[in-house]
Amino acid sequence: MRPLAYLNAHLLTQDQSLGELVGGILVVDGRIADIGPRIQIPETAEVVDATGMAIVPGFVDTHRHMWETSLRGMTAWRDYSAYVRVIRSEFGGLVTPEDVYAGDLLGMLGALETGITTIRDESHVQNGPEYTEAVLQALVDGGGRAVLAYGWPSTDTYAWRSADGNRRRHPTYISEVLKRGDSAAGGRVTFAMMIRGPELSDMDSARADLAYARSLGLRSSLHIGGVESSRHHGVAALERAGLLGSDLLFIHCCETSEKELRMMADHGATASVSAYIELAMPGIGRPATGRLVRAGIRPSLSIDAEPTAPTDMFSTMRAVLLAETAQQVYTGESTPVPLTERDVLAFATIEGARASGLDADIGSLTPGKAADLAVIDLRRAGMVSASDPASCIVNYGTANAVVDVLVAGRFVKRAGAMTDAAAVERAVTAAESSRRRLLQERASGRGRQSAR
Repeated sequence: MRPLAYLNAHLLTQDQSLGELVGGILVVDGRIADIGPRIQIPETAEVVDATGMAIVPGFVDTHRHMWETSLRGMTAWRDYSAYVRVIRSEFGGLVTPEDVYAGDLLGMLGALETGITTIRDESHVQNGPEYTEAVLQALVDGGGRAVLAYGWPSTDTYAWRSADGNRRRHPTYISEVLKRGDSAAGGRVTFAMMIRGPELSDMDSARADLAYARSLGLRSSLHIGGVESSRHHGVAALERAGLLGSDLLFIHCCETSEKELRMMADHGATASVSAYIELAMPGIGRPATGRLVRAGIRPSLSIDAEPTAPTDMFSTMRAVLLAETAQQVYTGESTPVPLTERDVLAFATIEGARASGLDADIGSLTPGKAADLAVIDLRRAGMVSASDPASCIVNYGTANAVVDVLVAGRFVKRAGAMTDAAAVERAVTAAESSRRRLLQERASGRGRQSAR
């Protein structure tokens, strides 16, 4: 791989020791070799003049149900109960491994196009080994970095999440997939568990899921603090059981109490805020960003479900700031220090890497880390701003402004175009075919209903 150097760029490093600067960044063998106002450039390097451009670490999305991507728009501006009925109950029992592959592949490529280089795939479509294989293959083929968070089936999801769901256990073949998957895509795909937790099931299920995940050395995520849950105070229940730990990622936390948020912080747990979908889908709850910050947790950000939310991180970053502003205006609540564009940019990068357990390798423009980068053109007609680069990116950023995207030093988008056009065409064709078939199956009344 030829060395690559960007010069004269605005570098928003997310590394506290480096800060923000104008200068160059050198990529050698897939890693950041140097960064600073002046860098040493090998004679063999390709040099790019990045004047008027900003370079940020690739965005990290810590929670997305990628198998649903082919159903984009199906539940836009509808409430949580509609999403559950349409996506989980009607389509969850109809999807085949081919559908799952199509959704995951399209989701990864769509994310890369917007500068998201890492996705934590909360995969609650584990209906059998062939589904797991389809998800893993799509994540590998997509070319990005991913964490496959193994969840439960979509065919009987509510049975798994019932009060007596503890009778259901994850199959042992997961450990075999993990052994073989350690080398998936040269380490770009890693693994985690998406556990049910005490609010979506019961403490016996949570205890068993966590014990299994920890026996495999995996981090775990759990949805918690949502209005849709009939059981609350799950964090306190985990704390009483001695199960809270830094290996836990709590998703949403909308209705989680301040006391419980402090418990999370005390144990080093992390959080994922899906601000766009939390605002656009009534029934989940209001974004908890400010309350998390007050409790001592700097959250990560996530897209959640593409049938309702857009694929890009720019929309989510703006949603975080809009939600906090609305909180302050309509309730009088405020964070000790009001959130800024730099805060949400950190949430979308280094904090996402930390929440995924990947911050030693990604999340900042630190020499030695993998060269996962997003290059954003600040000179676009819709981007040119009198404000500083961070403000410009967060307030006006779009997928079109992301001109280059690199994963481990390899271009997946260059000069505004995806580098593997054939893969994009294949993903689009597969997703369109999948959606047509699923709509026909639903209309005919055939297939299994996951809510039953």
